[in-house]
Amino acid sequence: MQNPQISIRFRLLQTLAFAFLLGQSVAFCQQTRINQSPPRSSSKIKPPSVSAWPGPVIPGLRQGAIPQGITFAPDQKRILISHYFDQDPACISVLNAATGDMVSCITLQEPSGELHRGHVGGIAVVEESLFVASHGQILEYKLADFVSRRAPSTVRATATRKCETKASFCTATSGLLFVGEFAYGKDFPTDSSHHLNDRKGVRKQAWVCGYDITKEFGQPQCVLSVRQKVQGMCVSGDRVYLSVSYGRTNRSLIVVYRNPIGEDPHKMVALRSGDEVPLWFLDGNNYVGEIDFPPLSEGIVMIGEKLGVLSESGANKYQSGGKGPLDRLVLLDVSGFK
Repeated sequence: MQNPQISIRFRLLQTLAFAFLLGQSVAFCQQTRINQSPPRSSSKIKPPSVSAWPGPVIPGLRQGAIPQGITFAPDQKRILISHYFDQDPACISVLNAATGDMVSCITLQEPSGELHRGHVGGIAVVEESLFVASHGQILEYKLADFVSRRAPSTVRATATRKCETKASFCTATSGLLFVGEFAYGKDFPTDSSHHLNDRKGVRKQAWVCGYDITKEFGQPQCVLSVRQKVQGMCVSGDRVYLSVSYGRTNRSLIVVYRNPIGEDPHKMVALRSGDEVPLWFLDGNNYVGEIDFPPLSEGIVMIGEKLGVLSESGANKYQSGGKGPLDRLVLLDVSGFK
């Protein structure tokens, strides 16, 4: 007959062990929130119109995360992806660029400490800062918090700033932080002052404003006038790449232009402050070409010599009626556009 005291002790140890493991599991989930699920096949999806290679698996696609912005920290060899949720606060996943593995996931906080629940449409690394474009503002964070070996589970913004645009996406060069807006007819309107006819007579409805990162973040120094449905942007050398998409069944475009900044301005435009700054169009006069791409392209960034394209088509939200999940980053050969 089993000793009752031993039986009670055994059950107590079982309970304590289960509680410990449960606590560990909860802590792990709170720390990571999302993971890299095994990628689904994309063989039925029509490939891009240039040579392409599969990149790392996009985290969070099965946990309700919708990927939006992407940036690359070359010194730390880290790829950072922003994600929003329909209910939960936004986060940024950090991937090892060499292995493709996710190394951390950080939940975003506003300067007040409140969890940020915005759209986080774009992110950009500028020196020691990480900028996040979300709901008409830019949030600034310390990059070190995201690329450290022991990244925290949450990071608080050091500053937040209103923008001249709706701040739907952002990207950066060595001198400028570009913050742009998504425009699409009456469903996604922009300020009427941003509606301009370009040099070919085509109506443009969106601005991308360039902020001088060598000075205190103030008003824009220049403006690019761009087409509708821009989800992301990348400036590399004398080329500007735009990620253009809308709708889960519509093919995307990666459109390439010559970078006009440095030329004589195409016109001068007034900001909200009343100050005038130079504006350049991305239009038919500096158009270089375009790449046909599967539906729902989002942020884009140069990773080495390849253009990395992030798609949201793998998110649970877009599985009904879509053209198939693209669960990986796609690395494009853009050498033909140089």
